Amino acid sequence: MSRGPQRSQSVLVNISPLRPEPPAWVTDLLTEDRAVPPQVPVEVGDGITSRRTERLTLLCAGVRQPAMPAGAAFADLVGRLYRSLATALAEQCRYPLRIWNFVPGIQTRMNEGGDRYMAFNRGRFAAYCDWFGGPDAFQMAVPTSSAVGITGETLWVYILAADVPGIPIENPRQVSSYHYSRRYGPRPPCFARATKFDSLLLIGGTASILGEHSFHADDIGAQTRETFANIEALIASSLPEVPSRPLDALRNLRVHLLDAGHAGAVQAILEDLAPALSDVEFVQAPLCRA
Repeated sequence: MSRGPQRSQSVLVNISPLRPEPPAWVTDLLTEDRAVPPQVPVEVGDGITSRRTERLTLLCAGVRQPAMPAGAAFADLVGRLYRSLATALAEQCRYPLRIWNFVPGIQTRMNEGGDRYMAFNRGRFAAYCDWFGGPDAFQMAVPTSSAVGITGETLWVYILAADVPGIPIENPRQVSSYHYSRRYGPRPPCFARATKFDSLLLIGGTASILGEHSFHADDIGAQTRETFANIEALIASSLPEVPSRPLDALRNLRVHLLDAGHAGAVQAILEDLAPALSDVEFVQAPLCRA
């Protein structure tokens, strides 16, 4: 069946460098929930700020790293930061739903081998073992998250948490991140593919990955469609009955691109696969895989 003329890849898309902060829908979600005074972020220790509403909390923490820390030193820094965040949430009796990690020089090679993202994963893994009680608990406990690169020397972490735990959702097309092989580092990246909270499905960083491996190198169109196939599978896995068009459930989307010149091509595919989606943010940023 003919699909008609293809959209031009010269579509103009507003794209800007990624800022280390969550998407705008997070602020909207907090605003909609009944505020608990004080309504502005307050410091709760170890450089962590907290904005709290009746059911939700948004924690923010930034740690300036040495210009070129060794992998072990960076892993220790990440572990300390995550343990401090876990303590802050425990004091509020809150459970993590969605985490945004903004990692300086995320693909920088380390002298000990591997890259900075792998060192980040070592630190997060160690902290999660303390936080959740070990790898056997990860399947039922870890929240969804993303880790993307930024410029500068400050590691930023934001956590959206709630008064009840969310439900982790995995993608049947992919290996669970905490079961990745050592090809992707001595410790796996530990996150759920999505977290269900009430009627919301919070989807984490999603890419053109099947099993545990990246696919469609140098083909932005195929990468985009594979990514949307993963998003579609996550939505379907979260529902008791699979709708005919799962992507119609999408409400907000942040699109990370390494090359800003690909924005028009991705936008055209997005309009084809999810035509009802209007809240889309395009940002340019290095990702955790080249």
